[in-house]
Amino acid sequence: MHADRVKVPVLLVQGEDDYTALATHGRAMAKALPQHGVRNVWCSSRAATTACGARICALLAANIGPH
Repeated sequence: MHADRVKVPVLLVQGEDDYTALATHGRAMAKALPQHGVRNVWCSSRAATTACGARICALLAANIGPH
C-alpha cells in the first residue's frame, strides 16, 4: 500500500462498484494514512454528495487556502 511513503494530503475518490480498484483498498488507505501523519479525505460513489463536498473543501482550504 505504501502509505508510509506519502508526504502530502490525499483526496481519495472511490467508486463502490469499481472492480479494478476495490473500495476496500481505498478505505484501507484512508485508515493507514493518518497513522503516518497524512491528512486525507475518502469519498465513495455512495457517499452523500453534500457531506463529501464539504470534507473536500475543508481539505483543500487547510492545505492550499480558501477559495
